[in-house]
Amino acid sequence: LKHGIPRASVCEHRRLFSPYAMPWISPAAAHAVHHRVRGSSRRLSAKVVAVAQADCRIAKTKKTVSKSRSRLEKTRSAIAQVLSGRKTQVVSKGSKDLLLSRATVAKALSQGKLKSARLKSKQKRVLVLDAIKVVRVRSTRIARRPPRFNPKKVTKSWVKSLMALYTNGSSFLTEAEYTAMAKAAVTIQTAEGALAKLTLPESSAITIIGDTHGQYDDVVTILEAVGLPSTKNVVLFNGDIVDRGPKQIQLLSLVLALKLAFPGSVHVVRGNHETRTMNQFTERGFAEVVQQRFTETLWNNFCDYFDELPVMALVSNSLVCVHGGLPQHVASGFHLSTLEHMGKVRSPDLAESEAADMYNELMWNDSSPENGFSPNQRGPDVKSFGPDVTLKFLKENDLSLVVRSHDVRHEGFEVEHDSRLVTVFSAPAYCGMANKAAFLRFAAQDMADGTAVKDDNIFQFEARPLMTAKKVSVLRRRVRAFDKKHGVQRSS
Repeated sequence: LKHGIPRASVCEHRRLFSPYAMPWISPAAAHAVHHRVRGSSRRLSAKVVAVAQADCRIAKTKKTVSKSRSRLEKTRSAIAQVLSGRKTQVVSKGSKDLLLSRATVAKALSQGKLKSARLKSKQKRVLVLDAIKVVRVRSTRIARRPPRFNPKKVTKSWVKSLMALYTNGSSFLTEAEYTAMAKAAVTIQTAEGALAKLTLPESSAITIIGDTHGQYDDVVTILEAVGLPSTKNVVLFNGDIVDRGPKQIQLLSLVLALKLAFPGSVHVVRGNHETRTMNQFTERGFAEVVQQRFTETLWNNFCDYFDELPVMALVSNSLVCVHGGLPQHVASGFHLSTLEHMGKVRSPDLAESEAADMYNELMWNDSSPENGFSPNQRGPDVKSFGPDVTLKFLKENDLSLVVRSHDVRHEGFEVEHDSRLVTVFSAPAYCGMANKAAFLRFAAQDMADGTAVKDDNIFQFEARPLMTAKKVSVLRRRVRAFDKKHGVQRSS
């Protein structure tokens, strides 16, 4: 009766299979048949109950789906009215209501179809859609656009806002802002010569980043680990910031913003891809990327910044950073003062002079395990230099280490030439390869004791999709452990 089985059916089963109704069989057999039938009835009753409960759940689900469809249709209708201009506002009464994306709201505001919009919270469930059709639903943190660029107001908070804008979407600043940014950076960079000379303050450290090639998200991984630049946290980009990568404009503008916000703590060495020729003839080159979205004029403004970059950096009179390698002038004696007094060659890829040849070798030459200078597969004007060349250069200039980039290394780095030279590459999964990436970190204390590459100076990481929050946290803890060990004071 509890499970809905009629009383008459139960009584009929008991009557038919009772010992008194079956005198032709023994009482024991009758009892066995009776208990077997009762067990079958119970199992059947349980199945009937399960089916009834499933029907109830299905009915509830259908009711929920119906309500969701109704709410979605109402939302679509309201959005269509807003975008068509028949309605001036959408009232959201609950946090579970579907919301327009910031980009859609901004477009509606600019077209005058929406009078005002107010964001209630920084984190919402956003429905990204075109006029009416739903594209996808995702949960994200909506990044506010930083205030309009002003060279005199590029602060740490402004840089953070710019990074949030780039990290949480594919938004850009305006062409006028990028132009102003490039011109402001040129003004600062003009003061530096072909050789950038920097001295690390006491209790500070320098992070050296190799090739990044427009892989903005991977640079964010590095900055999350080491922190933003400061007087105690110097950052040096060792060339090849652009070409081939997915976010070239974003990465270069971030580097420019960092240079403007922290001019004494951010340094950039020119690489072979910071030239007009490479920008134009490289597949997915920087010239093509800029001109597809903006104009050729903006690309030329960025190239003016490239022309002002140094080709070598001297750090605390201990180590030297160069993108490519050492020039053939080392064979006859090459002192850093020669480069310092030579001045800049603004278009070495287009000029024909001894200074331009030296510039090109500094940006293009590769390291080699063989002594002397040898031919290079990159071209007739590019050479490979060996351990004896590195040792001769270091002795003549009273230095301890050469840091270079330019080459992909499977592990992101390689210590060469009897630990007198290290190659660092900071673009993981470069052009579809399975390489890791790395960056170097040296403390001021290392410079005073004579710079040597040790395991704790090298920090490896993977491509951004593989860098979970836990892996980034582990990398950050390694950096902090290094700083604590070497007496580096971290900024707040």
